Amino acid sequence: MSNEIEAIHQRYQRRQQIPSATLYDPLNPSCYMLHQEKRQALIRWINWANLAPVADKRLLEIGCGNGNNLSLFMSLGFQAENLVGNELIEEHARNARRLLPIGTQVLVGDASNIFIMFLTYFRFCVLMSCVGLPSHDFLRCFLADFN
Repeated sequence: MSNEIEAIHQRYQRRQQIPSATLYDPLNPSCYMLHQEKRQALIRWINWANLAPVADKRLLEIGCGNGNNLSLFMSLGFQAENLVGNELIEEHARNARRLLPIGTQVLVGDASNIFIMFLTYFRFCVLMSCVGLPSHDFLRCFLADFN
């Protein structure tokens, strides 16, 4: 296991010390305001990147967790069958599969094993959602492989 993957596991372990109700409670102002800000930022990004209409666009989310961001993308017009989630933690991937429509794929494992394939062969938009930001070395590895 790479150092980056181990670091991600450690961040998840530290995060487990925080009660999940405080992290994701939709009635908590810090949660719903963050959700609203994220939605507005994604709409701005879609417009800035000239992606609209998005019904035919494909998107890969690295670090999809329980699938909440992928659900958000569906609410913005992306089609379930054009969305793919990648999650390192098996339990989170199972939760995402329960939340998301059958047409949405959720792949388990190290994103570095699938990232380049999706960019090269399928021309996906990529969203990286991580517990903590990946190291520069990790991102440099992706960029080196993609170039």
